[in-house]
Amino acid sequence: MVSHTFPGIAPIVISTDTFDSRLDKAEGGTLFTGGVNQVAPSAANNLIRTKLSNPVGSGVSMRIQKVRLGTATVNRIIMGPPVTPATANLTNAPAPVNKLQGGAAAKGAFSYDLTQTTSGITTPIDQWRTEAGKTYEFLVGIVLPANTEFFLTFLDVATTDIADVFLEWSEK
Repeated sequence: MVSHTFPGIAPIVISTDTFDSRLDKAEGGTLFTGGVNQVAPSAANNLIRTKLSNPVGSGVSMRIQKVRLGTATVNRIIMGPPVTPATANLTNAPAPVNKLQGGAAAKGAFSYDLTQTTSGITTPIDQWRTEAGKTYEFLVGIVLPANTEFFLTFLDVATTDIADVFLEWSEK
C-alpha cells in the first residue's frame, strides 16, 4: 500500500497488492511463463490452439495471472473455462520458464498445436478481436486445481496469419 497526504484533502491510498504479490511470486520462484512466438497454422482453415494444464498429482493450484498475445492479421481469439480432466499435451510442448533464474521446474505444462480444425472450446468464457500487428495483454485470474486444463484458441484461417501467445501463471 502507498499512502499520500495533502493538506486539506483526505489521504489517498493506492493498493499495490497485485504487483507486490506478482513480484513476491517471481522472487519466490513460483511464477512461470510458457508460450510460443511467430507461429502460423499448418494449413488453410486450421487453428492455433494453446493449452495450459495442471496435471493429476501435481500437488499445486495454478493461477493464470496474465495472457499476452498478438497476431499479424485481424483475428478473433476465444478463451475457454477450466475443464477436467487434464488430458495429454498438444503436439508441441516447450518447457515453461521460471521467472527466477535457476528456480524449480514448473509443474504445469504449456502446449500448442497448429493442425487443429476445431477450437476445443464448447463454451467460451471470453473472446477478443485483435487488430493487425498489435500486441495485447490481459489480466486473467483463473485458478486451475490439479487435473484441470485451460484452452485459448486463435481462429486463424490462413497460413499467412502469424501469432504470438504467452501465458504467465503462479503455482501454490
